[in-house]
Amino acid sequence: MLFNSIEYLLFLPVVLLFVVIFKKNLTTPILLIASYYFYYYGSKNLLILILISTLIDFFISHKIYKTKSKVKRKQLLFISIFTNLFLLFTYKYLDFSIDIINRLFSTTLPLQKLPLPVGISFYTFQTMAYTIDVYNKKIKPEKSLKHFALFVCYFPQLVAGPIESAKNLLPQLKKPFKFNFNNFTKGLTIILYGVFIKTVIADRLALFVNDVYNNPYAASSANLLLCAYLFAFQIYFDFSGYTNIAIGTAKIFGVNLSKNFNTPYFSHSVQNFWQRWHITLSNWFKNYVYFPLGGSRKGLIRTLVNIFIVFLVSGLWHGASYNFVIWGLLHGFYIFIETIFSKQLAKIPKLLRIFITFNLVVFSWIFFRVPRLNEAFYVIKKILSNPLSLKDITFNFTYWQQNLNLAIFFTLIVVFLEYLYSKNYSFYKLPLLFKYIISIVTIFIIIIFSVNRSDFLYFAF
Repeated sequence: MLFNSIEYLLFLPVVLLFVVIFKKNLTTPILLIASYYFYYYGSKNLLILILISTLIDFFISHKIYKTKSKVKRKQLLFISIFTNLFLLFTYKYLDFSIDIINRLFSTTLPLQKLPLPVGISFYTFQTMAYTIDVYNKKIKPEKSLKHFALFVCYFPQLVAGPIESAKNLLPQLKKPFKFNFNNFTKGLTIILYGVFIKTVIADRLALFVNDVYNNPYAASSANLLLCAYLFAFQIYFDFSGYTNIAIGTAKIFGVNLSKNFNTPYFSHSVQNFWQRWHITLSNWFKNYVYFPLGGSRKGLIRTLVNIFIVFLVSGLWHGASYNFVIWGLLHGFYIFIETIFSKQLAKIPKLLRIFITFNLVVFSWIFFRVPRLNEAFYVIKKILSNPLSLKDITFNFTYWQQNLNLAIFFTLIVVFLEYLYSKNYSFYKLPLLFKYIISIVTIFIIIIFSVNRSDFLYFAF
């Protein structure tokens, strides 16, 4: 079920109504049923996978907590991690692995073409982190199966995050629901903003990006270059749009989800970019991959190796293809260079560092977006080898005047507003009348300028 769909527009108020009416005793069961329905709507029988992960991690975490033997505790943790990763591997990476085997050994093993469960990478990481935290004695296992099940499948953040820690989310889900008008209006405002940047900006930018990347061989170098920059903003507004709707939805129910973006394109280094882009995923890799590998505590060489391992895994997490592997390793290489030459880079003016970082990230997005590796290299080669001219930007002027120009116009406004927000200029500090006017204008803009409904890009992960 898409957040930007009529179905969700009907689903959300119905769930809220039931929670408000039966808030005393049935809040958790209602939200649990709603979450399972939400997931079943998009993944049908693959709902069984999330149920398996939930049951295994719930019972194993209790067993780990009660077991004193270190060997047995490690064995139980291994069972939990293996089960979750096995399900993730089977449905997301099996065909990729078969393709590698066929290429290396000239075999003809058939591809299985299993359907990809929506959001499997997100809820798998979330439930794995819970079990690892119990093993490390950072938290106690949740006693209630219904509360733990809701933690795993909570519908606002089930499909594409934010990836929440049990320490943050579980206590909030266990609190008795009490309708709060301030939370309701603030949540709706955040949802409205998320819908706006998704449907008016991201989906409109996608029209041009898809048109160019569907046949990159027919595009001019200028078109390909423009497309690279536009995709950077498309993916940002698409994913942050989803995140805002998720945060706003949870806010209505009195739950505060973690911040996932913090003006990432104003980052002054690639390392700083990953502190501001998909923040909860970055924190997950830091806490459950980078630190266990030794982090930066075992010398420079080991630190650099750990960085490359983290970004290799990050690339694979995003998708089972060579493109994502290169995208991940490219970011690892960026941070490798930043680590080696940190003193020299610190002397560069901050504004120039922001410009350089943004362009490095835009370059890496080419591998993220172009579906095939040979096409990605072709796009880069054509951009770099051909002279650029505004005359090379070719498209139907009337059509794109309606779409691309509007998208760029709204992009500039939103980037400026988000920059102001990062400097503590908040919408919520405005007088009430101004807030109502802005909200009404935003609704009209969505109605008038939103384009065809499309999936959120991170639903594929």
